[in-house]
Amino acid sequence: MGARKSGFLASAVALLWLAPGSAFAGGSQPSAWVSGSGVNATTCGSTSSPCRTFQYAYNNVVAPGGTIYVRDAADYSPIKITHAISIINDSGGTATIVAVSGYAILVQAVGAVHLKGLTLDGAGEGANGVNFTGGGSLTIENCTIKGFAGRAFTGNGILINPAAGTTQLTVTDSVVSGNASAGILVDPSKSGAGSGATAQVFGTLTRVDAVNNETGVLLNGSNNSGGAVSVIASEVNASDNIDVGFEADLHATLFLSRSTATGNGLYGVANFGNVDTYGDNAINGNRTGNDVIGGLTSVGSR
Repeated sequence: MGARKSGFLASAVALLWLAPGSAFAGGSQPSAWVSGSGVNATTCGSTSSPCRTFQYAYNNVVAPGGTIYVRDAADYSPIKITHAISIINDSGGTATIVAVSGYAILVQAVGAVHLKGLTLDGAGEGANGVNFTGGGSLTIENCTIKGFAGRAFTGNGILINPAAGTTQLTVTDSVVSGNASAGILVDPSKSGAGSGATAQVFGTLTRVDAVNNETGVLLNGSNNSGGAVSVIASEVNASDNIDVGFEADLHATLFLSRSTATGNGLYGVANFGNVDTYGDNAINGNRTGNDVIGGLTSVGSR
């Protein structure tokens, strides 16, 4: 698996940039614009006078449930989210968050969070791309999340680890690549292991490339007594990862449809929980010759 840098320093640094805005009330406007030439000031937010960073627009301009729009290409800096928001880049060029320590986006919201058209770059140092610890829903659309480093609970492109409640995860038309742990890790109640937490995560992954990570897609419900992890993966390419393409651990169910797992270092699919297949997947050419460990359950065609 190779050496991994410790995530402890990254996590400690993350607390420094997150602490000043530990409780965000938000603004009063339904939307705001950000730009690389914008200025963080009390008057920012319009297309002609945009803000400079996501965090400032979120804290001071946009009301909960509102939308931040990207006007042009820039690095918009990490953001902590504690209530519902949409961050949308439809045609503004490459809207980047470079996180050389900590998280690019930390979501502690209760409500709906929608991220579209963003590039999250850990530069080989950042802890996690998106770390979702709240409840409600997270939608990631047309995003690229790459280069996050670490071990255990860091180094993931997308980390879903709510302690309680029900979470709906939707990832479409996105790439998670070159991350030192998992491209996508769903692992509820990690911090509450043994506490009887019953977090539930239901997910849909569609047209996602989870490539060149340690593990492409990893689902783990073992820390979540009484909860559930259930994810449908359709047209997901989990290939060329260091260890495993798709992995389902205890108390986790993965439904595979029209998906690919090839060229992984150990297995295409590792089933230690429950993996159902619709019989239309390409799982072959994994480098140990063991394309599947633990078997698959056929559930017919869709």
